Amino acid sequence: MIGLWDAGENRSDERESEARSELLYEAALLKAWYEQLGAGLVGEQSIPDAMPESLASNRRLIDALTDDLNAVGGRSANAVLLIWTRDYLETARKFQATLVSPARGAAARPTVARST
Repeated sequence: MIGLWDAGENRSDERESEARSELLYEAALLKAWYEQLGAGLVGEQSIPDAMPESLASNRRLIDALTDDLNAVGGRSANAVLLIWTRDYLETARKFQATLVSPARGAAARPTVARST
């Protein structure tokens, strides 16, 4: 995913920087959530609730995307990157809801000690 951004148009527009920062922040939240899920599966932490959709983040990204498209007459590789990346992150966020219940069930089962 990062490679796509590195090969982009490399505009330094303030709104694009805002959008990239927003996406990086969301990616960090998702990464932390999946790390906590993994830790919960091995008994180090509790299984987290799925993250809610961030309407404020959606609004900031829509604003940045609109500005980007308006600045270049409706065609922009950066706009495509924003949409694709946001969709990718949103899919990873939505997938959390399918994992919580099975993960909690697995974490609640007693572990069997293996003898070596």
